Amino acid sequence: MPLRRRLSLTVALVALLVVVAAGAAAWLTTRSVLQGDVDDGLRAQARTAVDGRGPRVGRVLRGAGRGAGPAAGGFGDVLPPSPPVRDGGPADYVQALSATGSAPLGGDVALPVSAEDREAVARGTAGEPRDVTVDGTRLRMITVPVSDLTQLRYARFGLDVEAFQFARSMSGVDSALRTLWVVLLLVGILVVGTAALLARATARRVLRPVTDLAAAAAHVEATADLDGRLPVRAADEVGELTSRFNGMLARLQRSRAELDRSMVEQRNLVADASHELRTPVTSLRTNAEVLLEDDDALTPQERRSILADVRDQAEDLGALVADLIELARGEEQDRGADEPVALDALVEECVGRARRDHRGVTFTTGTEPVVVAGRPDRLARAVSNLVNNAALHGAQGDGPVEVTVGPGPGRRDGDGDGGRDGGRDGGRDGGRDGDDGAGASLWSGRAGSGAGAVPAGTAAGPAGTAAGPDGTAVVRVIDHGAGVRDEERARIFDRFRRGDTARGRHGSGLGLAIVRQVATVHGGTVDVEGTPGGGATFVLTLPSSPD
Repeated sequence: MPLRRRLSLTVALVALLVVVAAGAAAWLTTRSVLQGDVDDGLRAQARTAVDGRGPRVGRVLRGAGRGAGPAAGGFGDVLPPSPPVRDGGPADYVQALSATGSAPLGGDVALPVSAEDREAVARGTAGEPRDVTVDGTRLRMITVPVSDLTQLRYARFGLDVEAFQFARSMSGVDSALRTLWVVLLLVGILVVGTAALLARATARRVLRPVTDLAAAAAHVEATADLDGRLPVRAADEVGELTSRFNGMLARLQRSRAELDRSMVEQRNLVADASHELRTPVTSLRTNAEVLLEDDDALTPQERRSILADVRDQAEDLGALVADLIELARGEEQDRGADEPVALDALVEECVGRARRDHRGVTFTTGTEPVVVAGRPDRLARAVSNLVNNAALHGAQGDGPVEVTVGPGPGRRDGDGDGGRDGGRDGGRDGGRDGDDGAGASLWSGRAGSGAGAVPAGTAAGPAGTAAGPDGTAVVRVIDHGAGVRDEERARIFDRFRRGDTARGRHGSGLGLAIVRQVATVHGGTVDVEGTPGGGATFVLTLPSSPD
């Protein structure tokens, strides 16, 4: 059964119960009041009769004085039967009782006399009004004994009167109660019907947003369309539900967009990887075939040269696969293992290792104490990629590779917030490429605690650790080589993108893509700009640690 119908029936049932209870209370109260009025009138008239007063009693005495004959039933000498006398009192019927019988006064309607009535007379106490039925008519009757003095007065006229019975017809009361019952029934039907209609209209209005929600959910289920939104009509619970539903649709829409983007990136990555893997795999196969087929014709020097090529190609292939895995998993890694990282110390260590790997290149550093929150292994990978990239491409120039780290002067326009989901993955062998790799020794035994990590139990950084006005730390890697052409800057951080100076060198073309990913998952950015006098400057901006 629909909720709207259940609500309407519930309200109608409650209204019916209320109407029945109120009607019953009204009917019983009215009945009690009307019957009480009749009882009070009978008692008042009985009090006057038992003392020998009252119009009918007077007529009894006057009739006895005129020598009225005996009445049927052996009651003694009373008035002969005559039409009832309406004296303005509440009693329609009066009957006298004696030890020998009873006789109606002023009429021929005999009232019933029960054993309880005679016991009450014998005790000399008045009975309580009760209902009796005479000739199909409901009467209200009371039996009261007369006083001794009144008995003497009646005895002077030869009448033996011990008690009187007074009765009044309840036809008028019953008619009024029947009319009231009909009125209450009609009013009840009207009230219940009105309540049901109002409940239905109210339920339709209140549940309209719920109906809209159900229709919207069915539409989403049938079409997978997440663009629609529902209007919030009121600031109540249903309005809040509608608002939450709209928020859920927006969240699902964003999630689907991110999933679609991720799937596109994964497809592109697979396509790019298949293309990039084809060359080293083909070269490996060619060298292997030469070794297998022409081994006897090769000189030892030629054999060593081919084996050296195989080794270099295998290393390039391994670095490419490692970089592909890191790119594929980097954005899915957990940032829950973030820790304070002394970025200045991390940069110094990365530059020191680059000096050992590139002995013909001059490196200079300028660092200020600054702390960031993140994964030290991934941050070291990003910094090393930038430093090694500058060492390879900047070696053509006359100037040194300059690396600086310090607080940022302020976030430039266009800087994004980036993702905050970091990487649990790290500690892989650095690439040996001409454009992206740090040496393998940098990653030896450093899984989970990279260079520059602040030791446990110590302060996040030295006294006076600085942060920029916008709470950022900036690493600048400056070279004086050929630089990056303006048309290449927009895509320099794409996967498998190589600059002109990198063509023909070993490398996966993923180093700068990894730098951008590390910056993004740490909430930072990476940009490239020209160096005055020639060359390129890579700027890695990261949020400073609040510690």
